[in-house]
Amino acid sequence: MESYYWEGCEPEGSVLRSAFRELDRGESRGKVIESFLFLLRSGDIVAVGIALDYYKVAEISSLRAGSEPGLAEYSQEVLEVARAVLDGGPSSASLSPLVGKGANYASALHVMVNTATLEDVDVLVSHMSDPVSPEVRNLAIEASGGVLWRYEAGDSRLLSVLKGIALGEAEVYVDRVSALGAIGASRLPAAVGALVEATEDADVRIQAHAALQLSEEDIVGEYRNLLENLAENWGDDAPFPAEEVRSALQDD
Repeated sequence: MESYYWEGCEPEGSVLRSAFRELDRGESRGKVIESFLFLLRSGDIVAVGIALDYYKVAEISSLRAGSEPGLAEYSQEVLEVARAVLDGGPSSASLSPLVGKGANYASALHVMVNTATLEDVDVLVSHMSDPVSPEVRNLAIEASGGVLWRYEAGDSRLLSVLKGIALGEAEVYVDRVSALGAIGASRLPAAVGALVEATEDADVRIQAHAALQLSEEDIVGEYRNLLENLAENWGDDAPFPAEEVRSALQDD
């Protein structure tokens, strides 16, 4: 069974293991739902993590197929379970050797990318500011972008932390790019202003990623002069995604 953070892991105990194997076999929808819910509601760290990953796999598969997620009716319960996981401590590295410490946090935040609300801002800020692992931080950044996308009013705390990551020269490059993407989900003046500020970064790669966010169809007209000046100054050998920015300017 495909799993993002619990590959090769099984819950302890014959009953939980039996439910896990039933879910893995997937012989009938009824048995799949029964096994999924049993694992989700078990309170066992590994079983719950496997259930959350299963939900996410089903969600992504449905989105790719353009169909309604098969487990959509349980989305609120899944969100509440994910919140409960994040309220507890991180799982030990021994429970998921391939992922390491905090695999339970990763599973929880992964399902929250498309479901987190303004109610979750505190926990997202916490996992961006003091993450148990790089993967957990990246997922918290992604989930924060989802919140900004779904709620026009946004949240000043999310934007402040994301801006600090995006513009922090000492931050990991991958995190900076992810933070720019999350900021780009918002059209609040503070968010767009952070993107404009990032186009002045010393790292041309960061300039280009910020410019790519500003080249979105609904705002590219307002920032065309800025983007054209950047594209001209970058030169022909500018790093990704400079060419994508230039293409967006040509298409507009």
